[in-house]
Amino acid sequence: MLPAAAQHRVFDEVKEGERLVVVATNVAETSVTIPGIKYVVDTGKVKSKEYNFKNGSEIYKVQWISKASAVQRAGRAGRTGPGHCFRLYSSAAFNNIFDDSSPSEISKVPLEGHILLLKSMDIELSAFPFLTRPNDDALNGGQRCLEILEALTEDGEVTPLGKAMAYYPISPRHSKMLLTVIKMLNKEKSYKRPNLVLAYAVASAAALSLSNIFVSQFEDSCTENHDLIDGNSSAPVHGEVIDKQDRVIKEKKVRASCENFSSHSSDALSRAYVLRLYELSKSRLHFCKDNALHPETMHEISELREQLLKLVFYHSGVSGGEFSWIHGSQEDVEHDWRADVIPLSLDEEGLLCRAICAGWADRVAKRIKGSKNQYQTCLSNENVFLDRQSSVSKIAPEYLVYSELIQKKKPYMHGVTCIEPEWLVDCGRVLCKLPKGSAPYYDCVSDKVLYNVTPTFGPHLWKLPEHCLPIDKTEFKGAVQAFAFALLDGKVLRCLRPVRAFMAEHPRTVLKPVAANRERVQNLLLKLGEKKIHSRAMLRAVWSKNPNELYLEIRNWFRKNFHYKFKDIWVEMLREAVY
Repeated sequence: MLPAAAQHRVFDEVKEGERLVVVATNVAETSVTIPGIKYVVDTGKVKSKEYNFKNGSEIYKVQWISKASAVQRAGRAGRTGPGHCFRLYSSAAFNNIFDDSSPSEISKVPLEGHILLLKSMDIELSAFPFLTRPNDDALNGGQRCLEILEALTEDGEVTPLGKAMAYYPISPRHSKMLLTVIKMLNKEKSYKRPNLVLAYAVASAAALSLSNIFVSQFEDSCTENHDLIDGNSSAPVHGEVIDKQDRVIKEKKVRASCENFSSHSSDALSRAYVLRLYELSKSRLHFCKDNALHPETMHEISELREQLLKLVFYHSGVSGGEFSWIHGSQEDVEHDWRADVIPLSLDEEGLLCRAICAGWADRVAKRIKGSKNQYQTCLSNENVFLDRQSSVSKIAPEYLVYSELIQKKKPYMHGVTCIEPEWLVDCGRVLCKLPKGSAPYYDCVSDKVLYNVTPTFGPHLWKLPEHCLPIDKTEFKGAVQAFAFALLDGKVLRCLRPVRAFMAEHPRTVLKPVAANRERVQNLLLKLGEKKIHSRAMLRAVWSKNPNELYLEIRNWFRKNFHYKFKDIWVEMLREAVY
């Protein structure tokens, strides 16, 4: 986390009468040569990250190094002259405990991105010659994640959404979030600032890709003197040892900074807001110092945001269709991002939170009753905790999604976003169980045949609010039937409503009794099913090609003494539906 100028001080010439002492992390095992190093003290230990593919948690463990790492560490001594390595372990430990080499990186990271890339290239995982083949848990977990993100079908085929996600060289979770925002904004035209919403989505994706931007309360300030970043290498790197009082002051500063930028709905949106202020500030270094932020992390996130925005517009034209941005150019998005800072509205925050939910639909947690910060994850029985520094810690919502699960003394969630439980039916459909609901009915507002159902979510069968769902393809017959009766009741076309009112007053003179002639019911249903009509849009498409379609089937619902008026009604129906 040191600035570049501070890192370079290790290569400066050592003054006479002084000794250079380097306390190094694993990065010292690389081929970097620090001049003048004669002695190396090797503890034989390393703190390495392990990834749990079953619950998605990360944990840092102190472990023995490998033989290859031990040789690499010893090689740091005497690069420019005689040297010696002091190993704080026995030869028996080296020979009997140490592995020959360190575990490969592919065994420590989620694999959904690699799997999606291979699948999009029509490469079968079973046939791909991995240098180090991942274990089955890692591969199965990656495929399951892509199924939940709707990038793969149950048969392992790449969906159109998955193909669009594969265009982005980022995690599938982040690309799913970005594409969801684009799709929702293209579909819903009521948002007044779509370019700003997209800018926040890109900034949130960049912020979630890197570590926490705030300086830890137990961390020495590496940039206490920011002249280092301007190239003044003669300035001191580290401040004096921070005493208890200084640490309390630093903790209060970090806490106040987190509170100032908090959106109370999402850590990702809070970080995006910080990034926006950071890029608009006159002095970015002073902004980081005043708000307890990591300058290097903020700079990296800022660069990543610009790269992601370019990728969105580049791949928007490649993927095409519903994932192409239609509200403006890249310059328009940058202009709105750098305009006067006006907070996001509740609707805009809700759209972004819903998109984040779509990207992390398998990382849902529900608050345990009677507890404020203790949650249960949807895919395991493990209880996890909400970090007190999170933007949403004061709200402690019932449902949330998280981007990371870090195992410390307890498993803590990071990158938390509040969600509404009804979003899970759309965002995490794969994990939902939909019991048999009410009878299907036609909704004239959405122009769909819907049914009410009370779904459950995940292995724990969390009960979600009642939801209106479009009828499934397997229930096509029910959809046609519901639409047929809605059509004849005047719910589809307004011109039929006064006719229905008249028929209600004079049922014997106008309309044939239903029980007397079932044939006309079947004729209408068969015709609608043949033409696959169960919405006003489908009816409009059919009548645009053939205005006489369904004429006899609908006319037969009326008695013969009313047929002379039906021609006028038919003309009005066509005018209303088509024009």
